[in-house]
Amino acid sequence: MTESVANERIPGVWRYRDTAKLGPVWKMTCIARCYTELTIEGLSTEQLLHVPDGMDTNILWGLGHVTFSHDRMLYEPSGLKSPLPHYFEEFFQSGTPSAAWPRTPDIDDVLSHFQNQLARTQRDLKAGVFARYAPVRIAIGVRVRSLQEALSFNATHEGFHAGVISTIREHIESTWSRLSGGSTV
Repeated sequence: MTESVANERIPGVWRYRDTAKLGPVWKMTCIARCYTELTIEGLSTEQLLHVPDGMDTNILWGLGHVTFSHDRMLYEPSGLKSPLPHYFEEFFQSGTPSAAWPRTPDIDDVLSHFQNQLARTQRDLKAGVFARYAPVRIAIGVRVRSLQEALSFNATHEGFHAGVISTIREHIESTWSRLSGGSTV
């Protein structure tokens, strides 16, 4: 299979190939990302931006946040610049809820980076670009000391936010169903 075919966006079909060589932790990250991609399939712009009652964020923030955090955990500690646009930090780092955004980020750009990130990261992992990983503090008293720890953290973080995004989707389906008289997303 050619790389262009492997990276093609096919909803509902496993598209992360050759993950076994990178280990089970990487595969878990890919599974969580695939789950999230399926969860957001078919959502409108309005639904991606909807902030449910009692929450301070939306699905687009969740997608941008896992994308930003993933790169930040791998590239910066390896002495590399993240390939993401600079605005990802402004909009998607922890503590920047979508309810406080001064403007809406480019949705197509966020989705593109989210959907293509793991293929890019997988190429970089195979090429050894993260070989000079330096420990990084992620919270008070919590340090990630190696590339393997960073990948483990990313897998856990990805899974957590996949659940949050799924919960927001369920809220959207419930809300839209009530408002439209029974039809869902």
